[in-house]
Amino acid sequence: MVNRRINQMSRRSVLGAGLFVSSSLLLKACGSPQATTEPAAEGEEAAATEEGGGGAIGGSVIAVAYPGAWEEAHREVVASQVKSNKDVDATIVPLLANDQVAQLVAAPDNPPFDVCLLDEGPFRAAPREEILQPFPAELSPSFAKLFPDFQGGEEGWGPTVAVTAIGIGYNADKYDSPPAGWEDLWNPENAGRVGLVTMNSSLGTAFMVEVAKRFGGSEADIEVAFEKIQELLPDVAAVAPSPGALATLLQQGEVDIAPLYLNDILAMREAGLNMGWAVPEGGSIGIRATMSIVKNPQASVEAAAAYIDTVISEEAQNTLAAPPYFFGPTNSAVQLSGPFEELFSSSDPQDFIAELQYLDWDTINLNRADWIERFNREVTV
Repeated sequence: MVNRRINQMSRRSVLGAGLFVSSSLLLKACGSPQATTEPAAEGEEAAATEEGGGGAIGGSVIAVAYPGAWEEAHREVVASQVKSNKDVDATIVPLLANDQVAQLVAAPDNPPFDVCLLDEGPFRAAPREEILQPFPAELSPSFAKLFPDFQGGEEGWGPTVAVTAIGIGYNADKYDSPPAGWEDLWNPENAGRVGLVTMNSSLGTAFMVEVAKRFGGSEADIEVAFEKIQELLPDVAAVAPSPGALATLLQQGEVDIAPLYLNDILAMREAGLNMGWAVPEGGSIGIRATMSIVKNPQASVEAAAAYIDTVISEEAQNTLAAPPYFFGPTNSAVQLSGPFEELFSSSDPQDFIAELQYLDWDTINLNRADWIERFNREVTV
């Protein structure tokens, strides 16, 4: 396992990482949307004004996305659209949520990026008043189209931009039937075939909490999960540093079964790989991701808000919910289609969202830092 170190990064370092890092950890199935320079017809111009909120803003913004599919999607789709619609140049930097918080806390007066992406565990644990600013909804034409639960509540730190589901991903060529629950990872047939991910990610933490709950623990006490993982370690082929890296290990055949996000599995299937995704007994775990403007950004608030508005726009979310990305939409105007619709037997995103199970992250966060340190120390292969 590669142990991750949280280092303070300068804005120059982050910008360089965004320019040169590999943009895809998964097989790609489509190209970038192309901006147009042709003048819009009168009706098209009016539609663009309603969706994009008017004319060009200009400037630049550094925005964070999680490594892997998120990074690829935001670079290929969001950065292209915000440039086309608002003339804002976006640099996408891959970084896990806990690392984002650590860097913002370390440099609150000179943050290395302008827009952060935090799923609910790190978001709720973060000192939000110190590192974030309230989202200016008046600068976001798309904000009103979000489902009410995804508008940021009374605190208003930013909108929920996507919902993802956690289940059991597996190589369908290697299994006669799908796994029924998390306990199946301990089956003897999986010796040397299991993949895990560190608890630095919400995927890794949610998995450990679910294991604890299946074996008598809870969000407040996952001691039994650490005991069970020690039993599983001889059968673990790899412990990945991030969800994107774990998906790549499954794609490359380094592991055959692992806790994974649904969008990663659907992307691999779209690329022609025979991958399965099983809803474990008790249901799939839902993870909600919030996007916020940091305090003291180098970018203008208008440019940062335009970037977030693009992420939650009907235009972007229709693309991000479709192949090859498959992110659960939060814009009420977007409908599910294709494998997404088939899996949940509905085109309504609210049906998908309602089927997911959500964890008590406030309780988890009371011990999460200690659990991460212990996991990184004890769970190695």
